[in-house]
Amino acid sequence: MTTTSNPSSIPEGSKSLHVEPVLHYINGQFQPSQAGRTFETLNPATNQPITTVAEGLAVDIDSAVQAARTAFDEGPWPRMTAAERARVLLRIADAIEEHASEIAQLEVHDVGMPITQAHSQAARTAENFRFYARVIQDLTGEAYQVGQAFLNYTVRKPTGVAGLIMPWNTPLMLSSWRIAPALAAGNTIVLKPAEWSPLSANLLAHLIDEIGLPPGV
Repeated sequence: MTTTSNPSSIPEGSKSLHVEPVLHYINGQFQPSQAGRTFETLNPATNQPITTVAEGLAVDIDSAVQAARTAFDEGPWPRMTAAERARVLLRIADAIEEHASEIAQLEVHDVGMPITQAHSQAARTAENFRFYARVIQDLTGEAYQVGQAFLNYTVRKPTGVAGLIMPWNTPLMLSSWRIAPALAAGNTIVLKPAEWSPLSANLLAHLIDEIGLPPGV
C-alpha cells in the first residue's frame, strides 16, 4: 500500500493524502470484488473522495470464509505453539509502531479524529498486540480431582473462524481488541471494515502480508 502526503510545511493533520485503491485481502492475495464493484471513501472534513474501495458482496464473503476455514483446518497457524504465535503478534506490533505516523494520517483523513488522538490510538493498537502476545503464553488449563476416581482437566484449543466487524469511529485500535486475541488463540479471522473508514484495515492487511502470516489466517 502506498500512502503519500504533501510537504510538511503545513500542520500534520491537515496534509493532503494520496492512497491507492483498496482491494480485498483474501487467502494472502489482494484482489478486486468478484463483481468488479467499488465505492468511494470520503474525507469527512471536506466530503471529497480519498480513494476507491472494493465493494464486498456475498460471493466475496464466501471466498474469504472458505479461505479462513481451509487455513484453520489444514494450515499451520492453529498448530503452532502459543510462543510461536506470540512472536508473530510481536512482529505485527513492531510493524504498527514503525508505521504509526501513516496510520495516524489515515485515521485523521478517513475518520476525522484529531491528529493527537490518532497517534495515541496507533500506539495503543501496537500495545494491544503485545498484551495478547503475553497473555496467550501465560494462559494455562486447570486440573482438579473429583472424588477418588476422577481427575478432570481443561485443554484450551482454537475454535475456528472468527468473523469480526470493525467499528467506524476508532477503527484500527478497537478492532485490535478482537483481532489480537483471536489470532493469539490460534483462530483464523475474516474482518469486515466499516465502509466509512476502511483505510487503516487495508494498511494492517499490507503489514500482515509483509510479515508473512499463512494465507487465509
